Amino acid sequence: MRQIDTLILQSIHKYSNIIMFSLDTNYRYISFSQKYNAVIKNKLDIDIKIGDCMLDSIEDTFDKNRAKCHFDKVLKGDSFTLSEEFIDKKTISTHWENYYTPIYENENIIGINIIIFDVTHHVRISRKFDEVKLFEEIVNLIDVGIAIVDPHQQDIPIIYINNSFSKITGYQKDEVIGKNGSFLHQNDLEQDEIKLLEDAISNKSKCEVVLRFYKKDNTLFFALLNITPILDINGEVIYVVGVLIDITNTIEIKKLESIKKLSAGLTHEINTALTSMSGNVEMLEYDIETLNNKKIKHNINDCLNEIKKSKKIISNITTSLHYLNNLPVNTEEKINIAKTLLHALNNFKDKIKQYNIKISINNQDIEKIKDIKIFYNAEDKVLIHLWTILLDNSIDSLVLKDGLKNINIEIYQNIKEIILSVTDNGIGISDNVKNNIFEPLIKGKSFGGIGMGLFNAKNIVEAYNGRISFRSDKTQTNFSIIFYNTCANSLVD
Repeated sequence: MRQIDTLILQSIHKYSNIIMFSLDTNYRYISFSQKYNAVIKNKLDIDIKIGDCMLDSIEDTFDKNRAKCHFDKVLKGDSFTLSEEFIDKKTISTHWENYYTPIYENENIIGINIIIFDVTHHVRISRKFDEVKLFEEIVNLIDVGIAIVDPHQQDIPIIYINNSFSKITGYQKDEVIGKNGSFLHQNDLEQDEIKLLEDAISNKSKCEVVLRFYKKDNTLFFALLNITPILDINGEVIYVVGVLIDITNTIEIKKLESIKKLSAGLTHEINTALTSMSGNVEMLEYDIETLNNKKIKHNINDCLNEIKKSKKIISNITTSLHYLNNLPVNTEEKINIAKTLLHALNNFKDKIKQYNIKISINNQDIEKIKDIKIFYNAEDKVLIHLWTILLDNSIDSLVLKDGLKNINIEIYQNIKEIILSVTDNGIGISDNVKNNIFEPLIKGKSFGGIGMGLFNAKNIVEAYNGRISFRSDKTQTNFSIIFYNTCANSLVD
């Protein structure tokens, strides 16, 4: 090695803060930096000096052989980098990047130079980052919503949500981050449980409540919300973690089961009362014929007609309650679908006339219904009830409409399907119930009914291997039913 090169190398070793050392071909120290000497002293509690064999400081035979292998590789002319983890006697782990290069003199290799970089901090940060990424991946796999809020920022914003939170609420992450969670309540803020949450955050305590929330599409859902404060070593709140579980189905099932239990008894009692009412009405109709006062006779008849209308309404309700507990059964009896429609229409003849509603069948006059011969294996009373539900909804939507009032009914079939359709030009279905229109206790109109009709219609259709759907806007509403795999005869014009 040239004298100038030796001086430069010794100067770097002596005065720099670099961890660096050089060995001759017998693995003895030629020189080393002060930083390297300090590291060896700290890690191995060894004082090294020029001329010592570096391999002698390595106690483990495997490690000694591995180091010799690396040195020999350099002495053959290779340059390379190795990443190593070192655990000292105190079991403290450190991480190093070692750069091995040969030392040349007149094109001959006379030694080894090794520069070492302590990358422990970088490795630890990298591992922490990997741990955070792994944690986030795990959290995103959890089938419950998770949100983290920062109680120290103004308005206590959400700073993180997982994928399930987005799935439950319909909001993407960029639509949620930075907002206070109260936006999920919309205007439904009169909930006592909200105050419980606020108090829990103030008191650094856990809290679990059931709240009403609204999805991005305005769908109402019920959720169990559990919040837990994350505390630092001083007991101060750093973040608050919220766990959101959609329990809407659980609540609806419990509600429906309660209604079923109640309806089973009510249906019998109400029908008994209706039978008694019908008998008394018939007796009154017979008795008033003997009255001479025409005015009184007329007034009593009007009252009896109103009683009959009320009886029909109550009868429809009990029928709906009946189908909560009794799904239709398969039958070998073939019934004419058009005739069941005619029977259902007869129940509404007074209302149709009163509101001047025009009914058309397959875009033709209602009389053409007699020419429609489509047979289906079902119970006639069940399909009559199905038609009644659809017609009742259409007629009620036309009651509040001005101008022409039309209902077009279609009944037709192809090789695989029978299609039933009822379309009206009424006021349409409110947007806030469209997503839940076939759920129990959801009323598609602001008057009448108990919110069970379309729920029953869906149950009936699905029990007969069918599918029901709807379309609605401010100008018209259409309900369509498809029955599959039928043994129906061809349509006869």
